[in-house]
Amino acid sequence: MIIQSYIVEITLTFLGQAGFLIRGSDVQFLIDPYLSNAVEESEPLSGALFHRQFPPPILAGQLLNIDYIFITHAHGDHCDTQTLHPILKNNPGCKLIGSPSVVKVLLEAGFSQSSMVICKPDVTNELHGIGYRGIPAAHYQVEMDEEGNARYLSFLIQCGDFTIYHAGDTILYPGYIDRIKAWPENIDIGCIPVNGRDREREEFGIIGNLRPQEALELAETLGVKLMVPMHNDLFAGNQIPPGELNSLYHQHFFGLNVKWMAPGEKLILRK
Repeated sequence: MIIQSYIVEITLTFLGQAGFLIRGSDVQFLIDPYLSNAVEESEPLSGALFHRQFPPPILAGQLLNIDYIFITHAHGDHCDTQTLHPILKNNPGCKLIGSPSVVKVLLEAGFSQSSMVICKPDVTNELHGIGYRGIPAAHYQVEMDEEGNARYLSFLIQCGDFTIYHAGDTILYPGYIDRIKAWPENIDIGCIPVNGRDREREEFGIIGNLRPQEALELAETLGVKLMVPMHNDLFAGNQIPPGELNSLYHQHFFGLNVKWMAPGEKLILRK
């Protein structure tokens, strides 16, 4: 008898900031793509703080065969209409997945209702090729809209045999980890912000994220097989030196697998 073995794989391409392009065997999707300079252009008083440190690794108009775009929240470097419009133009069947507050912003920006999929938190959903769940995120707190739906989300996404956790923008709050652990599968890839937060940035109106220690502890607690630090490369005024995280990792978290990715870098994982 011939026993056949199968190798399944997933390809993760880092787009910078919190953006990823993910390709499975029969599905391709994006998370928080920011491929323009819209934030700088929209901030007349503080735009220099949000100048890109590198050009987009791919142009939005070059992205083809995209099935879904997950958007964690409505801030411009995560929900960028200048990026989304050309993608939807070239991928007319693509669905935009986000909280009701994200959907409201996109409808006001001229996107069609038929391209929207509303994600309510703590509910597992399925579309062709994927399963996913939104987890309320705290940026700095768990903010609710008028109907009691979280404005900021983290995502757990099942693609084939792989689970991707994308934290979006968040800090920890009581119950957050338990909500993630309610997902029945082990987390293969954890995309976690590490740019931290401090009073100086807050005075400029910059809402921060997990500090390196918190991000590493979160990945360890969740049993993430591979942690990809994110949200720490695009804006010079909103980042920490990578050495801070690296030092903590080597001192206390060497059991974790941590991979810094460069913009445009591809990572192929196999099982």
